[in-house]
Amino acid sequence: HHGLSRVEFKQAALWYKEHAADSDRMLISETNVPKYYSGFGDEKFIPSYFIKGTTIKELVPELAGLKATYVFVDDFYIRRLPYKDPNAIDRKAFVFKEIRDRGESTGHFKLVKTFHTRGGITSYLYRFIP
Repeated sequence: HHGLSRVEFKQAALWYKEHAADSDRMLISETNVPKYYSGFGDEKFIPSYFIKGTTIKELVPELAGLKATYVFVDDFYIRRLPYKDPNAIDRKAFVFKEIRDRGESTGHFKLVKTFHTRGGITSYLYRFIP
């Protein structure tokens, strides 16, 4: 569970632990690994399976209401979308893919950090701008 296959979540957690302000909250598709490595509790994370929006347009006001400040776009679940993996669908990987592909052009997502992991895994951390 905490192995190489999800090391991108570990990288994001370690970055967040070092840089998070008290009021920061991160939208993320998985919280177990990030909570473990950051030492933060539930209040610092917004699990993606709780969100209702299915497009960036729907997501922006929802994230503003949830007081999100960061969005972590992982490659772990996006890579599983073509196989119709139920976990990828439940965790809204299609929304994260849309953020990755066109989020910056909306003006609501500013790329903060790119994480590269062995095996061609690339993940992105965005600052959310309501």
